[in-house]
Amino acid sequence: MKKYILIADPSKVSRFVLENYLKGKYKILTATSYSEAKDILDEFLPSLVIISYELQDGVGLDLCEYMQKRKKFRSVPVIVLTSNENDETLKFKAFGAGAIDFLEKSKVNEDFVKYVDEIVEIISISDISGSSAWIVDNDIAETQFLENILKSTGITVSTFSEPSELLKNLKNNTPDIIIADLFMKKMDGMELTKELRHKNSLKNVPILILASSRESSFMRTLLLHGANDYILKPFSAEEAILRVTSNIKTKKLYDDLEETNRELFKKATTDSLTGLYNRRFFMEQLEHVNYNAGRYGHSFGVALWDIDHFKNINDRHGHDVGDRVLIKLTEAIKHSVRKSDIIGRFGGEEFICIFPGQKEADMPAIVSKLLEAARDLYIKEGGKQIPVTISIGAVFCKNTSENLDNIIKNVDKLMYRAKSDGRNKGYISIGKKIIEVT
Repeated sequence: MKKYILIADPSKVSRFVLENYLKGKYKILTATSYSEAKDILDEFLPSLVIISYELQDGVGLDLCEYMQKRKKFRSVPVIVLTSNENDETLKFKAFGAGAIDFLEKSKVNEDFVKYVDEIVEIISISDISGSSAWIVDNDIAETQFLENILKSTGITVSTFSEPSELLKNLKNNTPDIIIADLFMKKMDGMELTKELRHKNSLKNVPILILASSRESSFMRTLLLHGANDYILKPFSAEEAILRVTSNIKTKKLYDDLEETNRELFKKATTDSLTGLYNRRFFMEQLEHVNYNAGRYGHSFGVALWDIDHFKNINDRHGHDVGDRVLIKLTEAIKHSVRKSDIIGRFGGEEFICIFPGQKEADMPAIVSKLLEAARDLYIKEGGKQIPVTISIGAVFCKNTSENLDNIIKNVDKLMYRAKSDGRNKGYISIGKKIIEVT
């Protein structure tokens, strides 16, 4: 289906020339005045708007500003045509009003048609709407030009006149691309690139440098210091869109890959119900802690616990309630231990935890907190509270590496001793001593 292009120009000749060049590929909407153009925009959403600087009832830039104030039209690119494209004052006003380009009417030819085709096509396939770009540049006109171009693709743009402002804002936000001028007054693009690449949170964020052709010799050094790409001035709207789009898409691919890897790691290492480490990954962590104990003289504790009468809970109330008990107990235990402690689901209703760097004297208090965490659970089903208690076996390992199988056998043996002695208690092995905790 053909896309719409709105041409707003009071000159019949200009409208005819533009329409004649573009009507083969596009549906052309024409207006001679600001009010006519507004009426058309109320009914149609064009892919591009071409405006004469002068309209019958006002200035074409008024239409630019009207479109910028309405979210519906902010991503519609606007090209302003004039009789003198070298008028820097008018050009500055056009970019300030939201235009992506400012061209002379005499340049409307077959090359202009190709330019229009590229702009419409690039914006339609850019697929980066909602992304964010930060621009830092001392040149206000250049910044405005680039901002308008990127906004036409649906990118949210933030601009900064100094690198220090950009660096300050990075404390709270992370953009999808950073665009910086090579030469700025207080910190140039190369210094900024070095600074940004020291921040791990920005490792996937592309840095695009703006430079004049006479500065192109710096580009190799910039790329070595971490810049991803550059644009040589003067640049066209389509080149800016293509380079920014390409770099943002690459960033999003890296982000998606990292997210996929995180999800795969989570699935491979955690229990799907409780979110705790699974048995295999937990044993890897235990091996690591045990190795450090032997190498660096660290001490640690290990506790294994089992929910008392859990089979009765499942049989009487159903497995959904049993799952609730497992989840609630997990949450309670997490609040009872340190963030540095490593908890795993060992299987069924059995849980296990490593306490790295723990002191011998603290082990009874730790086991007591675990027992209390279970006792304090409030789980109601069928109008009645379900009592939850656990039986615990724990060992304290001091300054030397232990045989992992022996550690697991010892905590398992002590846990079953607690169960056989009436449940709802724990036993701790510290050296040759066995301590009961109730």
